[in-house]
Amino acid sequence: MSGAKTQLYTLFSSTLLLVVIVWLGPLLEPLPMCILACIVIVSLKSLFMQCTELPKLWKLSKFDFAIWLASCVSTVVTDVTTGLLISVVFVLITIVLREQWPKAYNLATTPGRTVFKPASCYKGLTKLPDNLEILNVELSPNGDNYKPLAQNDDKVAPQKTLIIDCTAIAYVDTMGVEAFKEIYNDSKKLNVLLLFADLNESVYETLLNINFIPGTIPKDRFYPTLEEALKYAMEPAVLGDGVCKQ
Repeated sequence: MSGAKTQLYTLFSSTLLLVVIVWLGPLLEPLPMCILACIVIVSLKSLFMQCTELPKLWKLSKFDFAIWLASCVSTVVTDVTTGLLISVVFVLITIVLREQWPKAYNLATTPGRTVFKPASCYKGLTKLPDNLEILNVELSPNGDNYKPLAQNDDKVAPQKTLIIDCTAIAYVDTMGVEAFKEIYNDSKKLNVLLLFADLNESVYETLLNINFIPGTIPKDRFYPTLEEALKYAMEPAVLGDGVCKQ
């Protein structure tokens, strides 16, 4: 209820609704159906006005737009219970779909090399050398998205140093471990020096417990921060003429 500051408003609204149903309801029975329909439409005016938010919702999130549309159509075509069930199932489907296409950004840095942000989103950032690239991935690699994530590594040019910003990787499953392995093996084939920075401690400990580190990927490929990884990558012995040591 607009303007309400406590949950006591439910008591008053319920009391008013009870009065309408018990005493005022019979008075409305003789009214023509069109009049009753007008009363219902006016009471739902604020709900219908939400349709004007659809263009904004489309620009903000395609998934939220689809959820709103699916919920509205399913409820109108069927009934409230069935529409609610369809809406919940549709929301679960969109959650799975969101995981399918993780976004990756090339990062640039400030002159002091203390802040790293997507080069396409901010101005005034300092570009990195041509044979050095920092990649930020928004989602954790898992069984649903590890293949698209691994394919991002194929876009890196040979004889280059690639630093992967692991800040957004909150967990890792079996297929996520396979993603790490595939990315690392592809980097070796392409003669790309691959470094991982700012990996979550729980994920790092998991990889240690299964001997993925250092069994598959050497321990010296992981750095606590992007600054440390960049500092190592900028060393003349590493940066050199663009030829990366494995």
